Amino acid sequence: MLPERDVAALLAVVGELAGLDAPVAFPPEFVGMLGRLVGCDAAAYNALDRRNEVTVFASWWDDGDIGMEADDAGYTRYWELRHSHPLCSWREREWTWSGAHTVSQFASQREFRRTAIWDEVFRHCGINYWLDIGLPPEHGNTRVFMFTREHRDFGERERLILDLLKPHLERRAEQARLATEAAAGLTEVEEESAQDAHDVVLASTSGAIEFASAHSRELLRRHFGHHNGRLPEELAAAITSEHTIVSRSGDRRLTVRATRTGALFVLLLSEESARVDRLTPRQREILVQVGAGLTDIEVGERLDISPATVRKHLEQIYERLDVHTRTAAAATLH
Repeated sequence: MLPERDVAALLAVVGELAGLDAPVAFPPEFVGMLGRLVGCDAAAYNALDRRNEVTVFASWWDDGDIGMEADDAGYTRYWELRHSHPLCSWREREWTWSGAHTVSQFASQREFRRTAIWDEVFRHCGINYWLDIGLPPEHGNTRVFMFTREHRDFGERERLILDLLKPHLERRAEQARLATEAAAGLTEVEEESAQDAHDVVLASTSGAIEFASAHSRELLRRHFGHHNGRLPEELAAAITSEHTIVSRSGDRRLTVRATRTGALFVLLLSEESARVDRLTPRQREILVQVGAGLTDIEVGERLDISPATVRKHLEQIYERLDVHTRTAAAATLH
């Protein structure tokens, strides 16, 4: 059992983890917070491509100093000597990355200090005691949190803290992965889209909606019927083979542009009035600029035509759309 003070500190770290807003899964500031909770001299998080002996990412905290790396600087000797590390060699040999373990579970301190990696690397860093915990490997890359001390071994308290934190660390790593995949997928879809206004939906490949605004959900319901937190079956079936799906409901048309990235489907939804089909390509181009809030002069400068020509086009646009104002015309695009 953990004392009340440790429980409170553990909950604070869980809360910090849930609220992290960073482009990487575990920034050095969080690694430092984790290191202070465990009670160590230094802490680090490494994602390593062991097959190619490449460091994918490293984040560290060392008694107040922090840093982050995405290259192999300083790791050359580790790759050469890692098999002499009692715990690292066991994890790699057994391909076992779950559970918190200490070096002392595999070797005495005297045996540890006789290893090549201690003699050439750890001796100079004051590392005599070592505790680590791994997350499930991702695409063959191992992901490990490490904690070290110069004096005093790690015990049951520290291992229990990390075992309790492990599900939360895994959840954060998965969220960061999905966010990265979603950003990549969104960029890909946006590059293919000529529309300025759209709603974003993220769904797992099994069809569960992971993220969608209330408006996005309403668009799906309006065009595809009730979906109960999942992609409508008709849409889910279509996006597995098509990148663009168009659905009509009354005089409204929904265009769905989709791409798959990793474990996610990324969808951009754009709804507009079918009345815009009455416009010529030039008229629609002008209407898009008007919808973006540009004045007649600004539209003319962007399209290299005079403001008078813009106004003439707008008169024709109003007539074809059966509206009387810029606002009403622009609304047909949404």
